Amino acid sequence: MLTIDLSYYYHVAKTLQGITAAAVEGASLKAVAPMLQGVAQMLHGILSERRMPLGGSRQAGLNLFGVLSELASQSHEEDRVITAEEAEILRNAYFQFDTLYTADIRQADTYFVLQRGNFDTTSLIESGSSQVPFETRCNIPSAEPVNDFETLEFSI
Repeated sequence: MLTIDLSYYYHVAKTLQGITAAAVEGASLKAVAPMLQGVAQMLHGILSERRMPLGGSRQAGLNLFGVLSELASQSHEEDRVITAEEAEILRNAYFQFDTLYTADIRQADTYFVLQRGNFDTTSLIESGSSQVPFETRCNIPSAEPVNDFETLEFSI
């Protein structure tokens, strides 16, 4: 079981939202390029990791990554500003990703175990084996009886 830091995904979404305010028509590309590059790297990070499964938003994220990277790569041109068309393409790519990313996060398998006696999320993650009697662990199908419940791997 992996622990997922949901605040990270919240901050990614919040940061991505900032690009639509900064990358507007007439903005100096040289001035906003570092932000575009940083946001592109952050986006690449969530698209390449496997902790939070992304469904429909993966392709939209790759599209947004491409738009960000393309704009940032043109920042070396002197006096280059973002055109109305580029700002619109960026806004559309962001809003498409945002809509699908929100849906993916809403459907993600995230759980919280309410504390009942000795059972709570943290103790089950850190020492779940102590909650399962040895006799029960021996009855779990495997090649041999297992003394350490945490060494079992489960595939979904």
